Amino acid sequence: MTEEKPRLLILDSHGILFRAFFALGKQPNPMTTSQGELTFATYGYAESLLRVIDQLAPTHLCAAWDAKGKTFRHEMYPEYKATRKPTPPELIPQMERVKELLKAFSIPIYELLGYEADDVAGTIASQAASNNIETWIATLDSDLIQLIEPNVNLFMFRPYQRDTVKYDEVKATERYGFPPKYMIDYKALRGDTSDNIAGIKGIGDKTATKLINEFGTVESIYKNIDVISQQTVRNKLIDSEELALANKSLVTIVKNVPINFDFDSCELKQFDQQNVISLFNELEFHS
Repeated sequence: MTEEKPRLLILDSHGILFRAFFALGKQPNPMTTSQGELTFATYGYAESLLRVIDQLAPTHLCAAWDAKGKTFRHEMYPEYKATRKPTPPELIPQMERVKELLKAFSIPIYELLGYEADDVAGTIASQAASNNIETWIATLDSDLIQLIEPNVNLFMFRPYQRDTVKYDEVKATERYGFPPKYMIDYKALRGDTSDNIAGIKGIGDKTATKLINEFGTVESIYKNIDVISQQTVRNKLIDSEELALANKSLVTIVKNVPINFDFDSCELKQFDQQNVISLFNELEFHS
């Protein structure tokens, strides 16, 4: 009998939870217990968790979590994510319930002050991949495309299409038109409205993709600025060089967050089913 090959799944927990909150919270009479506790976002997270476990069959599982407070990116750029609204008060107790859910499944949570869940997930994925462990990250965030490499894949929830898609290097390249490692260069040029990062004015999707396919990184684009034939594009890039390089620093996910990742503690077999059933009964999740 051959030993089961390990497969690690990292949950981008905040993204999954916010998706559930906004999708299910819009419905009339959002899900509550008989005691009046709002549970719709907790339910959505639980449903997503069970779905991804069913589809990927991981042997190991952990959750990346956003720590409270500002990150090093806010120090670099004070307006980072400034357009985002505060966490809805109805979501805060459901966040705590999700942490209880993860504890019931014996799924460890990793977070660190000053860093985002993306950085935590990137660090864990990098460590696991370097040890030849097949690694998946469940997320909604296209920023994490940059993490795809041999042994690191994405399980992407797409809320508008209401489906999921699996991305490896080939699939990501087909979808975006450039290898996944260049997502940081693409976002450096185009910006990211969700994070309040302004792109280079006048550089659209097609132009950004063309530049990346022709020259590669943002740094390489600027080294070859005189080769760019379109004068208007060249001038826009010259005028915004400082912005493009600053953007790249902002959108690059850190892979060396000082966390103590323990792969063995993530083994999925360790959880007590009765603990999960008891919590589901308390939350009145019967389906």
